Amino acid sequence: YFREVFFRALCYSYERSSLKEQYKIDKYIKNYQKDSLKNYINKNNISRIEKESLVRFGSHSKTHRHLSKLSNSELKKEIINSKNDLEKNLAIKIKDFCYPYGRNSDIGRNAFIKVSQNYKSSVLSCPNLPENINNLNNKNNHIFFPRISINKNISIDLFKKIIKNHVNYIKNNI
Repeated sequence: YFREVFFRALCYSYERSSLKEQYKIDKYIKNYQKDSLKNYINKNNISRIEKESLVRFGSHSKTHRHLSKLSNSELKKEIINSKNDLEKNLAIKIKDFCYPYGRNSDIGRNAFIKVSQNYKSSVLSCPNLPENINNLNNKNNHIFFPRISINKNISIDLFKKIIKNHVNYIKNNI
């Protein structure tokens, strides 16, 4: 889970970095891989990466459920307990939330309110706020970002093409 989040965040940051910064990031990656069990990101790596401000870690919920379908007590577990667990286990401050799935139908009004109350910002992969959320006062600090779906079956050539198209989309739409 953390490896996927780290990889996406790193790709986003890397593409927007100067050549000098890219060399620095490459150096850090090599060092972290030496420390990681089978090159997976771990607690030690996360603390080091966070301290060096390469990326910022956030919550993606506790068990990756469709938040619009959950009761208030289940939302608390998914949204608040996820943040508390990450902060406790990683010894870092979690300020951001990325909605699982991120489509309009997956967010839910109660989930949006709970995220707004507990996080500084959130990321949604839908193009705009759902209608049932759009009229709320606490809709600031939410980023709309197209989602990239990557899995182990994607070749490196296809991955490069996806990243290139994604960067072009962002340049033209954000």
